[in-house]
Amino acid sequence: MRISYEWLKSMVDVPEDPSDLVAEFVRTGTEVEAVEKVGADLTNVVTAQVVSKKPHPDSDHMWLCQVSVGDRNVDADGNPVPLQIVCGAQNFEEGDHIVTAMIGAVLPGDFKIKKSKLRGVESCGMNCSARELGLGDDHDGIIILPKDAPVGMDYTDYLGMSDTVIDCEITPNRPDCLSMTGMAVEVAAMYDEDTHIELPSVKSEQGPDAHDLVDVTIDDPELCQRYTARVVRNVKIGPSPEWLARRVVAAGSRPINNVVDVTNYVMFLTGQPLHAFDLGKLTERDGRRHIVVRAAADGEKLETLDGVERTLTPDMAVITDDGKTPVALAGVMGGMNSEIDENTVDVLLESATFSSGHVSRTSRNLDLMSEASIRYERQVDGANCANVAEIAAALFEECCGAEVCPGIVDVYPLVVSAPVVDFRPARARMLCGAQIPDEFMVARLSRLGCSIERVDDEHLTVTAPTNRPDLTREVDLIEEVCRLWGEGDIEPTLPAARNHAGGLTVEQKRIRLIGQTLRACGLSETSTYCFADPNDLVSLGITEEGRGIPVKIINPLVADQSEMRRSMLPGLVRSVAYNLDHGVPNVIQGGSGGEAYAESWSGGTGRRELTTSAICINHDHTVDLDSQPCGSGEAVGILPPYLAVYVWQRVS
Repeated sequence: MRISYEWLKSMVDVPEDPSDLVAEFVRTGTEVEAVEKVGADLTNVVTAQVVSKKPHPDSDHMWLCQVSVGDRNVDADGNPVPLQIVCGAQNFEEGDHIVTAMIGAVLPGDFKIKKSKLRGVESCGMNCSARELGLGDDHDGIIILPKDAPVGMDYTDYLGMSDTVIDCEITPNRPDCLSMTGMAVEVAAMYDEDTHIELPSVKSEQGPDAHDLVDVTIDDPELCQRYTARVVRNVKIGPSPEWLARRVVAAGSRPINNVVDVTNYVMFLTGQPLHAFDLGKLTERDGRRHIVVRAAADGEKLETLDGVERTLTPDMAVITDDGKTPVALAGVMGGMNSEIDENTVDVLLESATFSSGHVSRTSRNLDLMSEASIRYERQVDGANCANVAEIAAALFEECCGAEVCPGIVDVYPLVVSAPVVDFRPARARMLCGAQIPDEFMVARLSRLGCSIERVDDEHLTVTAPTNRPDLTREVDLIEEVCRLWGEGDIEPTLPAARNHAGGLTVEQKRIRLIGQTLRACGLSETSTYCFADPNDLVSLGITEEGRGIPVKIINPLVADQSEMRRSMLPGLVRSVAYNLDHGVPNVIQGGSGGEAYAESWSGGTGRRELTTSAICINHDHTVDLDSQPCGSGEAVGILPPYLAVYVWQRVS
């Protein structure tokens, strides 16, 4: 999640130095991946004024301009001197305030501004359009600033784009932090500060009611828990206001037009993905458009907004036109057949919640991840859909000159309820290992959006916000209290034994004594894997009756360790083989018929017989010793309730 520091400042009080906030993020458990400056690639791009505009002497469409950049260009005496710039734009006049890239500027796409000649006339800079600065797609003309715009000011400073962006790694359990409002709430809880979040609202509604224009059907509530639709009419497609484009860029997206930018902006603001359909491209029946959310048919096709035709499967959810033609891949990406273009007049605005599991599988199976799918995978707050649609409609009204139709179509089959949790401050102190005051807990949980009621001196009733799916248990609230208090501020202590003094059981003591005795007799202790190959006992010639009942591992890490071992003998044989393979000669190598040969035993060679001994510790703590020649299956069939310890024994 990219956090614009300037944007965050408008919602909550933060330290002047962004590094202080970064340190606090790290202290409270939010990983910071990077900190970067926005607008650094627009160095030497300044506000300017056209002093004169004359036709180019050798061109019928280009202009020879004198452009004032204030004291950014001076003569030998230090007096400001205009720049001579050849410009092909047609949308400006003398006296206009514009944006100029001076010599030395590097524009997006690694385009370097140099002194050049155009049609034989020297040009010392470039008057810029929005697209040339990476601030939008408008290339019809250069940027015209208000008449009161200063001259010679860095354009990034003029726009307020001299911003710091903090890129945070958000864990899957914190979908609330995938939004600017969510991060503002998080910062408010970290510093115990009030938020001052101002959200736009619709000023006026006019035209037919949305219910008269659109209806919505959800075939399967498991695929779509809520779907809201608002209608805005007479939309004027064009470039976004500078403040909107600036915030979209800071959030990591690219300005396209005011309609698309509004939907992206609201998603970054609230964490709720939106989608805008061209209402005129949907089929009208009985005077209305009919939106149906259903599972895709096997082999159904949809060309998504990236221009790729996708083949769908039944585990994917689609938004359809009257239940027939898919017009969007639910929660992932819209379709080309309903996209917003320059001819769009009326817009259907979708604000919905979709199954996180279906969205996740869809995006991965199609290799199609988007900002929307990332948020849906982590769970979007279904209780807030209608509120977000209101915010988006208000911005359509402000930025697109749209008329907002009254009413909202809201289909809500699975109502989201806020979790209610019994919280004990004393329990929190015990688990955290710190004397955290009740006042701290109440204040910080309230900052996170929780509603708190005191039941008695020992119990609080906490209602968690619906945008926090990770707060459903008392221990979840305790975790929040602990991280906001600061784990580094908790003194490490050893847990005290509550019920009994420490020590070994009788059985543990007996097993350790046997081990010590065997090692003292000159035997070596070997630890082998508890997992085994099912064919191990077959290879040793052990009958099926003597193998016992296998306990299979559901997901073995390797194929030859797919069950729990039924004997320690195969592991011991493997240990001998491993040592011999790695040049360790002083081990006993077993042969057929219970015979064994010892090579280089204490520097000499000789023939020895090898046996296995099974020391069996019974439940009554009596000990049995059973020895058998190697290759016999009798001594390895020992299973619980006994503990079998196998040892190698030399016999002269």
